[in-house]
Amino acid sequence: MLRSMASSESRTRIVSASSLKLIVRRGPASGTAYEVDASTVVGRSDQADVIIDDSALSRRHFCLRKQRSGWYVEDLNSANGTQLNNTTIGSAQKLHRGDVIHAGNCTLEIQLTVTEPQLDELDSLLRGPVHTDTTEKIFGGYRVIRRLGEGNMGRLWLVEKEGQKFALKHLRADVSLSEQDKERFLREASSLRALQHQNIVGFVDSGEDDEQFYYVMQFIDGVDLDVYRRQAGGRLSVERCLRLAAEVLDGLDYAHRKGFVHRDVKPANVLVGVSDGRMVPKLTDFGLAKRYEAAADIITRGYISFGTPDYMPPEQVTSFKEIGPASDIYAMGATIYHLLCGETAYSGIEGPDPIRTLLNTDPVPLDDRAPWLPRPLCRAINRSLRREPSQRWSSARSFARRLRNFT
Repeated sequence: MLRSMASSESRTRIVSASSLKLIVRRGPASGTAYEVDASTVVGRSDQADVIIDDSALSRRHFCLRKQRSGWYVEDLNSANGTQLNNTTIGSAQKLHRGDVIHAGNCTLEIQLTVTEPQLDELDSLLRGPVHTDTTEKIFGGYRVIRRLGEGNMGRLWLVEKEGQKFALKHLRADVSLSEQDKERFLREASSLRALQHQNIVGFVDSGEDDEQFYYVMQFIDGVDLDVYRRQAGGRLSVERCLRLAAEVLDGLDYAHRKGFVHRDVKPANVLVGVSDGRMVPKLTDFGLAKRYEAAADIITRGYISFGTPDYMPPEQVTSFKEIGPASDIYAMGATIYHLLCGETAYSGIEGPDPIRTLLNTDPVPLDDRAPWLPRPLCRAINRSLRREPSQRWSSARSFARRLRNFT
């Protein structure tokens, strides 16, 4: 494991597309491609930078703006409006590879030079400033190389022993921790020890050093899926997303057959590394995992259950006794949804309390959010997000099998 316990947002580097290609797929200039490397106005008059002889276009119809965070499209108060992926836009909207703009009689496809991180780039995405300490440290017989990160409960270190690198996690001694925090930490170590699968971060060792309990995991030299999505321009290609998701579901299916439910599946808890020249996703952070056959405890801090609302099924709030494999299937569906369209299933839904929204409102169907995706694929993801656990996919294996039909 390598993921910093700081949020993935703080570790993300912004990658700007260096240039954009605008391809006219339908309309007066069908088949024409325009290379754009700076902010550009599209319209039908010589006041525009890209001139298309279309009477339905305004003289200055829309603008493609290049910013540090990527490319955006903005309507310039045109007479007929501008649509992005069949939705009329008001304010500037960020562009992604494969987006479609409708303006006048023209249908234009966006191609960006920004690409998903390649295999040889994964290893470098988290390079840069790291916590260093020139003092030699030994923890439980493992030599500390550097600190990878820390959270409210624990610290994570890159360590070495007998020429091999590992990730070592231990509870912080400088903060006051509740018995519940300690139980969660021990549960994560216990869960990892019981689960040995190629799509789950592997358990290596555990012990105690100076009255501090620690455990050691496989070190994955890569990034989590949330960072990967951001580095890819906001969303992943369908083929890449579904291949990775199906493998994560393989890991979940294995855990479920062992009697475990993860209870906190989300992009930040899936690491992507490279093994034998191919990308391999691995589930991590089993701090909430528990054998679901046993009587479920209620793990709450006040009213809100542990978990992440964007990916959390309703039953995780209302009744922990109902949590089982179907809950992980919901969370995995919400994860795939985010990776495919760049937004979460509940983003844009009004409401001050995300938990109340989760309980009272259905998620936005994926085909409404991303009309460019195949309808059968959207239906498969929407099924995983149904409110009633019994109406979701019957198992992680069946969900994975359905996703592989699209690749």
